[in-house]
Amino acid sequence: MGYTLKYEGCVGDECFESDPGKFPDCEGFMVSGDKADGDDLGFTVEGPNEANCVTVHVPEGCFVSASIVKYGSGSQSTGCCQPGPTGSGAVLVCPPTC
Repeated sequence: MGYTLKYEGCVGDECFESDPGKFPDCEGFMVSGDKADGDDLGFTVEGPNEANCVTVHVPEGCFVSASIVKYGSGSQSTGCCQPGPTGSGAVLVCPPTC
């Protein structure tokens, strides 16, 4: 089963957007799968560290198959988009370099 999750920062223990339909528009990145709250699925976030990166802890049995990192705010912001990390376990997500 595939899911779409959106991380925007944490408010208390809530780190994932519960309505990822409000997804940033990044050319070439298509939102797919069922909408889900990453907190409810067992994803957790640690950080940011001194480089402003966060570690997303992916629950056992799950795999991040695609991600995008966007600088800026709002679905129509002028910030840039870069491909993000994939994998399982602890996935390091850093701000884009553009």
